[in-house]
Parts: sequence; C-alpha cells; structure tokens
Amino acid sequence: MAYLEKGYDFSEESLYAAFSKISLGKKEEFTLTFSHFSELASRLQIDVDSDELYRDFCCLRLAFDGLNKNQPEGDIWAQFFKKVRAPALLTLMSFILSLPVSNAFIERVFSHVAHLWSKERNRMEPDLVKAEIQVRP
Repeated sequence: MAYLEKGYDFSEESLYAAFSKISLGKKEEFTLTFSHFSELASRLQIDVDSDELYRDFCCLRLAFDGLNKNQPEGDIWAQFFKKVRAPALLTLMSFILSLPVSNAFIERVFSHVAHLWSKERNRMEPDLVKAEIQVRP
C-alpha cells in the first residue's frame, strides 16, 4: 500500500475520491448529490451549463431504480444514456469514463514500437514508425 500511496492521492479531497462518489454500481439507494457532479465538472474544467446539469441529475435520480447495477460502471451509465437524453451529464461522464484506468495500452504501444524499430531497422524515420503502428492490427 505504501507503494501506491507514493503515486496516488487517496485522501478524501483527491480526484479519485470524487470519481468514486459518482459510482452507480452496487448501490441499492440513490445517495448521489448534485454537488458531486458540479464539483467534478469544475475540478476537471469541463464547461457544462449548471441548470442543464441539474436537470440531468434529476433525470438520473428518477431513472436510478430502473437501472441494472450488477454490471460494469460504464455499462450502467450507457444503459442510463440509452433511456434518457442528458447532454450535460453525458459530456461530463464521457470525459470521466474515457480516462484510462491503467497504462496497459501505452505499454502495448511501446512493445509494438520496440518490435518495429529494432537494431536491424534503426534508420527508420519516426513518421514511418508512426505509419506502421497505425496500420498494424
């Protein structure tokens, strides 16, 4: 745990704590507040209309009981957005759910680059490596 605490802030004021507050999964009752969403929007500097965000929050509160919460977090939100048109909340959640939760994708890219740009192929220009990575399955 000490290793993780060096790289991540687990305090109640951290961004990670704010993300966990808006989780929908495994909750039997609606415990979210509008301030959770408005605080995240301001901390992430996402420009959303507060009135529209509040309307979307009210729609979430009404639709909460009808959501299947025994699935991954992103799927729960997708289920909500299929049922309800909530553009401000969609903007906020699209940004949050697009954040990578690990660096596995980046590690895979570095592995592909190392395979392409080997000792035998050391004169390749970066543009050629980029082009090969883009067309590689």
